[in-house]
Amino acid sequence: MAAQEVPFGADEQLGIAELLQIVGLRARSGQLLLAGERGRATLDFFQGRLVQGDLLPALQDDELAQASPEVRRQARLADLQRTLVDVLDWPGGRAAFQPQEPAPPPDVAYEVDTLLIEAVRLLDEWQHAAGSLPSPGDCFVWAASPPNITAATPLSELQRRLLPVCNGRMCLADIARRLHVGDLDVLKAAQDLYEREFIRRNDETEGSRFDTEAESALNRRAVELQVRTAAIAGLRSRDKQVQGLVAVTIDAINALLALVRSPNGRQDGTHVPVSQTLEGLQGQYRALDLVSLSHAGLECGDLVDAHAALSGQMRDAFYLEALDGLYSFLLELAVCLVEDRVSGRIAAERIRSMLGSLFLEIEAAIHLVKPPATLAPSTGLAALRQKYFHLIA
Repeated sequence: MAAQEVPFGADEQLGIAELLQIVGLRARSGQLLLAGERGRATLDFFQGRLVQGDLLPALQDDELAQASPEVRRQARLADLQRTLVDVLDWPGGRAAFQPQEPAPPPDVAYEVDTLLIEAVRLLDEWQHAAGSLPSPGDCFVWAASPPNITAATPLSELQRRLLPVCNGRMCLADIARRLHVGDLDVLKAAQDLYEREFIRRNDETEGSRFDTEAESALNRRAVELQVRTAAIAGLRSRDKQVQGLVAVTIDAINALLALVRSPNGRQDGTHVPVSQTLEGLQGQYRALDLVSLSHAGLECGDLVDAHAALSGQMRDAFYLEALDGLYSFLLELAVCLVEDRVSGRIAAERIRSMLGSLFLEIEAAIHLVKPPATLAPSTGLAALRQKYFHLIA
């Protein structure tokens, strides 16, 4: 495989299983990045055998780093199986393989075919049991009066590990990743605890309601903005194209602003306030001095008129600053939303994918009407896109 992007899925020449087998048969070493509508994942290979892998964004786990080598090996295997079960259920996506220099042999590596067979078995078992188990996106909290644990009603080791983290702040899929066990095992353990009244569903938290409302609002808005962005190519003049692109980007910004400013949702984020983010970008992009924040959202002031009044090199320079600055602000708001405001990983992944599709349309429009210079590399936009929004550069 080359390092370029390769499509996979039911409508493509390669399915995900065939893609993995090709890497295995060619005894390649490196990392395979998978991006689909439902999320992103990485799989690391050493001479054609799988070493480790997980869904993205990567889980920061200090406890695992302190564990014994055997515990770490079991955790890596569980992460690999969970990742394969997830990606095998994707309808399609894109892959990019990044070769790496030969490294010392890992302590353990797994044959691709062996893991695929087990992943297919788990996926089949999951699909048959889906009606009787909770959803991976469900959150649970401790029951007000849980039953006593006796010799006749013991808890399994997994259930003992599961109970402390059923605090309403993590969905079951997040808990499975944190505990480094399979999703299906966690769903079964949670269902048993629920039936025995140790835990109860936490469907009415502020965070879960915000996730649902945010996803619903963005779903409608993102589709509308994608249609408007795609129509920019058909406009007859470059001025009209630039004006249309500015309007779309500002409308996208305002859609995210309304959600980021919402009083509901998770409140433990670390991003600086929106006003400070805009002030920082205004120091980098002078064209953004013409925009301002109000209670209703971002106001573009004389941005379009200023662009129309310029000519030649000054016009192109102003265009680059205005569009790069607005796009940077849009990305920062999107990161703030999915990292700081959305509570559940499943909802966050769907929103990331939804926004990623919109950003692809906007970038295509930017490159359609841009002067010869490219998007300013100093802003780190490419890295930000790849990290959060399922885009492969």
